[in-house]
Parts: sequence; C-alpha cells; structure tokens
Amino acid sequence: MKFNNARCLFIVQGEGRGHMTQALAFKKTLEYNGYIVSAVMVGCSVKRQIPDFFTKGIGVPVYMFQSPNFITDKDVKSIQILKSISYNLKLLPVFLKNLKLINNKVKEYKPDLIINFYEPLTGLYKLIYNARIPVVSVAHQYVYLHPEFKFPKEGFWQKMAIKFFTRLTALGSKKKFAISFYPLSNQSSKLVVIPPLLRNSIYRLKPLSEDFFLTYILNKGLSNDIIEWHKTRPDVVMHCFWDRTDVEEEYKYDETLTFHKLNDEKFLQLMASCKGFITTAGFESVCEAMYLKKPIFMMPVKGHYEQYCNARDANKVGAGMFNDDFIINPFVDSLPFNYQKNSQYREWVKMNQEIIIDQINELVSSRMNIGFFKTQARQIGFLRRTFWV
Repeated sequence: MKFNNARCLFIVQGEGRGHMTQALAFKKTLEYNGYIVSAVMVGCSVKRQIPDFFTKGIGVPVYMFQSPNFITDKDVKSIQILKSISYNLKLLPVFLKNLKLINNKVKEYKPDLIINFYEPLTGLYKLIYNARIPVVSVAHQYVYLHPEFKFPKEGFWQKMAIKFFTRLTALGSKKKFAISFYPLSNQSSKLVVIPPLLRNSIYRLKPLSEDFFLTYILNKGLSNDIIEWHKTRPDVVMHCFWDRTDVEEEYKYDETLTFHKLNDEKFLQLMASCKGFITTAGFESVCEAMYLKKPIFMMPVKGHYEQYCNARDANKVGAGMFNDDFIINPFVDSLPFNYQKNSQYREWVKMNQEIIIDQINELVSSRMNIGFFKTQARQIGFLRRTFWV
C-alpha cells in the first residue's frame, strides 16, 4: 500500500555525520514507497558546519537552527559534560525561540508525519506545543531503552544520563526506531528494532584491500594524536577525514599521511579500498565499514558515553578492536587478523526497508482512519443539529 499524498517533515540532529546519513537513507526508503519528504530542519551548533553531501543530497529545502550541543576541552579531543550542561542552559532563550521556528515550519508544510533523528528540541516541541502530528523518532540510541541491550559495567551515572536524554528526544513519539547492529525482540509496538540505515551508494561499492588505512575523526583535536603516531610509523600509509574548515580540501602532511575535508563520495571510495578503518566509534561509520567487511579499530571520544557503548557493542559482534586511547599498533600490526566477516550482519541490513515501511504504513493508515471517522462524526453531528434527527 502506497500513501502517495502522505507528507513528511524531517528534523535532524546535526552533530557528527551519522544522523544525517541515516536521514538520507530514510528519505530514499520513504520516497520509493510513495511518501513525500517536504523539508528538513537541522539542529546544529555554531562550531559545526553542515556538510555539502547532506545539503545537496537531501534534495529539499533545509532549515538550520541552533540546538543543544557538547562542549569539548581546549584541545578539541574530549567532551566536558558539566560545561556542556552550563553552556546549553545559558542558551535556553535561543532554544525556546527555535521551538517557535519548528512550529512555524510545521504550520507551513502541514506534514502528516514528523521524522525525528535524535534532535532534542523535537521532544520539547512535542511537549510544549502539544502538536497532534505523529512523530517517529529514529536513532541508534533508542536501543539503550531496550531491556535486552547490555551496557558496559562501568559508567552507571553516564548510563542514567544517556537514557534520560534519549527519552527526552522522543517525548510524545508514536514510535521509536532503535537502530541496532543485530536483531532484538520487539517487546513493544512503540519501540521497534531496525537494521542500520545505509545509503544506496554503499551497496554499489566493491570492497578491495589496498595498502592504506582510513581514519575518520569527529573532533579535529585528535589529528595531533595521528601526527604524533605517524612520526613513529612513517611507513604506514594513512588517509584521514576531519571537519576542519580552515584548510584546503586536501592537506598532504607528507608522502604517507594525507588529511581530507569531509567529502562523502571520496570517503566511501576510500573506505571500500582500505585494508583497515580507524574511527572514534561513531555508529554510522562503523556500520558502513562492517558492511564493506573492513576490520575496525575504535577509539571513543573521551567523555562520549555513546561511543564508549558503540565500541564495545561492535566488538561483541566481531567488528574489530577498541581501546580508550590512541594505541593502534596492535591493530595495524595484526592485519589481516581473523576478524568475523559477519555475513549475518549483511543479511540483517538488507531487511531495513521492509521493517520500516510496514511500521510507517501502519502508523499513517491508523492516522488516516482516525481522521476519516472524525470527519464522519462531525458530518453526522451537523445533520442531527440541522434536521433534529
């Protein structure tokens, strides 16, 4: 069943790359099945630039607004939780103003459905404005609300905090799509476990294994760690992607170390060709590397509890190694090690469209039926008042 007139508005958290690539993949799935994505709103900070691959690839109007974000240390390497809370509280008047912006765009586009990619202001918008439009919230973090998900033993208070924040982003949502490395039982109609959302371009790539490593770092301060390590191992060829905007498109440190500004097409081509992938444990990049059968080294950003969980969860399903510090010699020297290729993971990924559309169709169909019966009831009430029947 295709809902050719069902319109959707996306609201996306702009921190990192993962939520944006998920939005691109989700949009393709919706459009293929007859839905219309009218516009996209992106919550971002003044320190982050929305990459061109998203603004050009999404293909609809994009509206940006300032949203809660993390504060890093002076070296831009780790997250400082208390400073982040203080900083965001000071910006509360700005956030309240942006809730009004969201409400204005909802009135302008009149969507039948809002798809929220872990943007915290979406939950507050739903709470404060009591919006009747159903919201579906999509993120890996919703798997933290599943009773079968196993957290690391360490970090009790971090676990409580991330579960609280995750619930905040999904206040009032009709459904929460929890993106997972592996299947989990669906114990609630509101919390639905789905496979990773990979863009179509991933499926067209042919994995190779050339003599270089690919690195993706969320915080540009980690580039100093890469350079210092490279001085001890200049024989290792490495290509690194960072989010610096004050350098040229390609910065060649020397013959074997090259830094690249974020470029989605180049990044995926290099990922398909590298012999190993080194990353700060962002969920989406790990999922892409796993699908392309790449051994992965994961180093969570310090203070970033989500990445701390991602690294251990991915290691559990055989994706590769992790360390809380930039200690990569064991990984580099072990390749090709006998890591788990995980063919089951690839089959799980291929199921995402079927699961998503079944759930979305059910929600939209229910909304349309409710609307139909309300219209009928209003018409019957009018007839009774008019003709006294």
